[in-house]
Amino acid sequence: MPGGGDAFGGAVNRLGQVLIAGGGSSVATNTVILYEPATNTWSTLGNMLQPRRLFEIAELPDHRFLITGGYYGYQTTTHNTISEIYDDGSACEPVTCAASGAACGSISNGCGGTLECGSCPGGQICSASNTCEICVPTTCESQGRVCGSSSDGCGGTLECGTCSDGLSCLDGVCAIPPPPTVSFTSPTEGSTVQGNVTLSVDAASIVGISRVEFYLGTALLGTDTSAPFTQALNTRGYPNGTQPLTARAYDTMGTQGSTGINVTFNNDFTAPTVSITSPAQNAILTAGNTYVIRASASDDRGVSNVDFYRNGSWVLSRATAPYEVSWTPSLGNVGSHTWYARAYDAAGNATDSAVLTVTVQAPPTSPNGPLTYNASNTNSAQQNTVNQTIALTAGQTLTLGTCGVTGSSYSGDTYLRLYNPSGTQVAFNDDACGGGGSNFTYTVPSGAGGSYQLRAGCYSSGSCSGTVAWTLQ
Repeated sequence: MPGGGDAFGGAVNRLGQVLIAGGGSSVATNTVILYEPATNTWSTLGNMLQPRRLFEIAELPDHRFLITGGYYGYQTTTHNTISEIYDDGSACEPVTCAASGAACGSISNGCGGTLECGSCPGGQICSASNTCEICVPTTCESQGRVCGSSSDGCGGTLECGTCSDGLSCLDGVCAIPPPPTVSFTSPTEGSTVQGNVTLSVDAASIVGISRVEFYLGTALLGTDTSAPFTQALNTRGYPNGTQPLTARAYDTMGTQGSTGINVTFNNDFTAPTVSITSPAQNAILTAGNTYVIRASASDDRGVSNVDFYRNGSWVLSRATAPYEVSWTPSLGNVGSHTWYARAYDAAGNATDSAVLTVTVQAPPTSPNGPLTYNASNTNSAQQNTVNQTIALTAGQTLTLGTCGVTGSSYSGDTYLRLYNPSGTQVAFNDDACGGGGSNFTYTVPSGAGGSYQLRAGCYSSGSCSGTVAWTLQ
């Protein structure tokens, strides 16, 4: 039994089902459950009005149950003095179709159920009193119909004719159809819109919609021939303020219906203002140092982002202030550069700042070096060399050597090579001063400024040492 418990009441109804009511191990309950022996299943019925333990239950002549007495809980002397009549649903005796005189259709069984009393043979219909009667078909004339199809009342269909051109069959009568109905679903009357919007309408007709035309004022925006009926509109192509929108629907017979609304166009046509505030125009920057390119931007409805461009190429975008970008130019950036900032607002308006021009120069280089070296087995300065980076700008003249330059010295047979920023050898020397000293002069071509590399070594596989000194002009 579901739930267990004790001190409950029990009874068998007229259908042989067992009622178990109330009880409880400590506090009395008012639940009632039903056991069906035929299927060995339990189900829950409606509750008693009162919780009870150790009470009496008896079946009455009308098959309802009298429930009386009992206690409210375990080990209590408080009696339940309220009696009640309980109906488990088995007291009702259903009627039959035959007893009710029903030969067809559906009737109530008197106990909340439905009886199906069958159907009538061909040529007969089931009357309101659920008896079979001979069916007499109706006519178009008796129904007052001159067009369309209709039931004859006996399972058949009447064809009552067609209408002439320009008329439609409305409830069996030929008439001019009413005009189509049309209404805006988006936007709505009095709303405010901006940018690209989609006009949407609902349109209907009893004979079908052939097309819907959309107008702004008297100008046709476009036509849609199938639902959903929509039209794209870029409101930025029109002045701000109140604008009338009209939708005109046509049915398949050419009849039209229309509707109109007024909306407010509120587009942002004012572009942001933007300027680069740092560094200053024509500033001289030094390669290797870090600089902040900073912009100031404003807009009457707010700045959405600021993009930075160097030499015409996009660098990055900032969505919030401060609008700035860090730049550390390398020796490869020696020369002139341009920067500008482009500010956008939410409507897509954009403004470019004035162009900022800056010049990057190489960092100062010691005019005399020097580079101290001690090497061996360098394969004429092609391996195991001692190296030094020298920043050079276009037009500078570099004179260097282990001899012939103040501060230079050598021991052994020295060999010097110079490579440009792309790694190509542009100068070399061995024995320029006679003996083992090396010396050469190199002038940087136009556009070839940057980071050069000096490589000091020894002739062939020998050993050498000393100091490479240089001057820049």
